[in-house]
Amino acid sequence: MHFGHARKLKTHGRLTIQAEEERKQQRILLREMKAINREIDKRSKE
Repeated sequence: MHFGHARKLKTHGRLTIQAEEERKQQRILLREMKAINREIDKRSKE
């Protein structure tokens, strides 16, 4: 198996690092959106 090379890509190359940062920001945004949806649902049931 040649997994060693794939792991190194995470720390090298602008595009890979940029893609990782974008995914991180997307996860944060998704978490915030879910929290907002929970709050809306909670208020609509009152």
